[in-house]
Amino acid sequence: MPLAAVLLAFAACVAPADRSLVGLWESTVQGQGSVGHALEFKADGSFLSSFTIIIQLAYKLDRGQLLTADDEAALKKETDGPRIEIQGDVLTLTDAKGATIRKERVGRMEDPSRPIVGVWRYKHDTGPMAYERYTAAGLLLFRLPMSSNTGCYSLSAGTLTVDAERTRRATFASRLEGEALTLRRDDKEPNSYRRAQTIWYPRE
Repeated sequence: MPLAAVLLAFAACVAPADRSLVGLWESTVQGQGSVGHALEFKADGSFLSSFTIIIQLAYKLDRGQLLTADDEAALKKETDGPRIEIQGDVLTLTDAKGATIRKERVGRMEDPSRPIVGVWRYKHDTGPMAYERYTAAGLLLFRLPMSSNTGCYSLSAGTLTVDAERTRRATFASRLEGEALTLRRDDKEPNSYRRAQTIWYPRE
């Protein structure tokens, strides 16, 4: 099929009657290398899926250093980290060898009294743009979007059907419980997702 025809086909998504899935969902279990999956269902019936490195850490600032760990208990034992400097919308980390990483703020400063809080981006050493979100509650969310796919979806009586550009039509049994979503295809192991509070990073 010519590319123009493919694009036209996926421009004609139909808005679903059931919009309960509208939003961004991220896998709760990541594979090797913290590679997970992000799904964004849109109100116009289109969707975007992407493989994404998903990492959550605890962080704190201590004597000009940025300390991070897997959780708060481990963070209490951390004493060494890169030097951190924030000047306006630029955040610079410097390690013990003098190597630096420069990050730029995405959007406006959320809290002038805590300038680190908010979203930052930088060119990852693997090539793509990486995104970090520092929360006021002391969480560091890291996302590195990789390959993505788009298409149309429909939801009816607990059955999710997706038509993607680069894969064949697929159907999933879906179960939505609050902010948790489970998708199962045929007899395969189910995949679990949690709704993201905000859509704070691009996935394509």
